[in-house]
Amino acid sequence: MLVGFSTYSGTVIAVNQWGAKMEKMDVPPAKEGSWDSLLHNLNDDTQKDKIILFDKGHSSIMNNTIEETNSTSKDENYESIRGQRSIGVVYNPKYERFGNYVPTQLSKRYDVLIFVNNTNALSPLHLQIIKNKDLPETFPTGI
Repeated sequence: MLVGFSTYSGTVIAVNQWGAKMEKMDVPPAKEGSWDSLLHNLNDDTQKDKIILFDKGHSSIMNNTIEETNSTSKDENYESIRGQRSIGVVYNPKYERFGNYVPTQLSKRYDVLIFVNNTNALSPLHLQIIKNKDLPETFPTGI
């Protein structure tokens, strides 16, 4: 099962180039006409989080109250191709509108899509490297 994630706006933890220090970054509102913008405006005025389940070409949407809603609107054709925002480990909000959108047919790309309307950056774990000669040879990897 392939689960995708999407957001309209918020914050993320990322770096603006390889080797840079991670930082909390703002994610600007999604580009008009993208899947992220469409899901933000879909079905209601409250811009709730949504879970979209794709099952053999049919889809159903659940919002954050886990109530199934009608997904037959003509604007909800998940077979069409639209841009979907792509945010990875390296992300630079300055270039958001130029290169962070991938042509996507949601129903072909995912089994489930989780749409979080407004994300909140995670707090990264800062792990200390422990050099201890008494640790087992297989720690943390190996057989």
